Amino acid sequence: MPEAELLIYEFEDCRLDAGRLLLSRAGKQVPLTPKAFDTLLLLIQRKGEIVTKEELLRTIWPDTIVKRTI
Repeated sequence: MPEAELLIYEFEDCRLDAGRLLLSRAGKQVPLTPKAFDTLLLLIQRKGEIVTKEELLRTIWPDTIVKRTI
């Protein structure tokens, strides 16, 4: 069983169930897009650490090319 399926994170009145891909606050489900959920999970897992833009892009959007336009 993958590690994420076993993890539940609780903070303040929120509960993030990594296995079921659910976030709840005060017992009510909070709808999140898959990428928003993945981003929140990464930031929770890296609590207290700096997560760089490059790491976010590599982890959350590995197959996406981001071009800067001005």
